[in-house]
Amino acid sequence: MEAGAPVEIRPLTESDIALLRQDVQTRKMEIVTRAMDFTDAEDSGFWPVYNDYANEQRKLGDKKYEIIKDYAENYDQMNDGKAAELTDKMLELD
Repeated sequence: MEAGAPVEIRPLTESDIALLRQDVQTRKMEIVTRAMDFTDAEDSGFWPVYNDYANEQRKLGDKKYEIIKDYAENYDQMNDGKAAELTDKMLELD
């Protein structure tokens, strides 16, 4: 890109975010696999538990994402009531 050339910026789509999240999850699994160096028995016992944990984390991430989207959609008309609602929802998840 040449200096001074305009940069096109576009918002992330739902599809972009899904791909990013999948990539992060895949990389996390690769890191755990390399770091833990499981035996076959350990491997077969660990991954079902890890996958359950990761699914629960994904559900929490989905809920946080929805709160963030709600915030962004209501940013221009944000009032104390809506701010308190969003804060309460986020704190409940934490």
